[in-house]
Amino acid sequence: MNDKEIFDKILNEPERKLEFKSLEMLLMEYPILDLENPALYQIYKNLNVSHLSEEENLQLDAIILKLRIKQTNINKQNVEYLERHLKEGIKPLTIELDDE
Repeated sequence: MNDKEIFDKILNEPERKLEFKSLEMLLMEYPILDLENPALYQIYKNLNVSHLSEEENLQLDAIILKLRIKQTNINKQNVEYLERHLKEGIKPLTIELDDE
């Protein structure tokens, strides 16, 4: 990101009240989440419901839907992969624990 983009981003950022929780703050509070996780945006939306415009709410809904679809597709691929290997007789990796 160049200097002009940074300046534009700062100048275009709307004024927020102290109760507002930014995505950066949520990422620090919930380290299990990342920018590709739709739960992050749903938490953001729920915590900031009174601070967001209608346009921001619509954008968040679109982001959440897009990321949920992406996650669902990845899950389907993983299930297909596992089912294919089970049909081929490949056993899943297990760890044997020594009883001493």
